[in-house]
Amino acid sequence: MSVVFVCGSHPRHAYVARARSKTGLLAGIVREKREDFIPEPPSELDDDLRELFIHHFKERDRVEAKVFGDAQWPNVLIREVERTELNADSTIKFLKDLKPKLIISYGCHKLTDDFISQASKDAWNIHGGLSPQYKGAITHFWPSFMLEPQMTGMTVREKLIKFNAEKTL
Repeated sequence: MSVVFVCGSHPRHAYVARARSKTGLLAGIVREKREDFIPEPPSELDDDLRELFIHHFKERDRVEAKVFGDAQWPNVLIREVERTELNADSTIKFLKDLKPKLIISYGCHKLTDDFISQASKDAWNIHGGLSPQYKGAITHFWPSFMLEPQMTGMTVREKLIKFNAEKTL
């Protein structure tokens, strides 16, 4: 079975890519260049929230470096894309050439149906946050800010591409 991993460019994404490559099934990676790992706080935040925002992302950087190591990527074909190129024809062609049975996405922006349909079997999406309570951006920040650490987690969704000859999504 060939797998294509579609992900962001942060250290946690490299860690998951390395783990997937150890299976021997990883055919390639589509790596979306993501925002700075320590973002600037939004200008409209009050001083207390601004301080918490800065503290959170500095700690995230420290902890992810400790837990996941550097952003060392496995030795497989990698297509580096900007957000605007993620679902582009050239990226779809990259997928077609790899002929994946499974596409796993984690840490990238929304994939189009045309992109997902390149998997001959399944497509899985992994994202931070426990849906539907926390979704979107910085899903591990808001549960902490809202004093709900129990709501920090991950969601895994499977989108079945081809169930059988009679049913396709």
